[in-house]
Amino acid sequence: MFRLIESISSDFIRFQPVGKEIKPGNIVQTISISGDIFVELSDGSRSFGFCGEIEDNWVKIYNQHMICRTSVFDRSCKYLPGSCLYVKDGILTTIKPNPLYYSVGNVITDFRPKRNELELNWI
Repeated sequence: MFRLIESISSDFIRFQPVGKEIKPGNIVQTISISGDIFVELSDGSRSFGFCGEIEDNWVKIYNQHMICRTSVFDRSCKYLPGSCLYVKDGILTTIKPNPLYYSVGNVITDFRPKRNELELNWI
């Protein structure tokens, strides 16, 4: 699940997916194949944006600065307000998977299992 809460713009970009199955809430990266641009699950090295809805094999990607909620994240980590967020295999984590990877945002409200979602600031 991915839900846009607040943003300067509610615009999105559409791409066709390749590789492993992409679901709403996954983080994706772009890839060029024979000059065409597609999206695939992000390994964390160059995360591009959140996958929103998927319609007719086109993925809506939200990549602007935003506040959003998602239910797609590594459940084995702690998420405290202000914690830096990284991406590993298309999902959010607080564990930096590689020293060269950059943070994609930070936690706004701590995770509560009852809500089953994480609120974050995507940068």
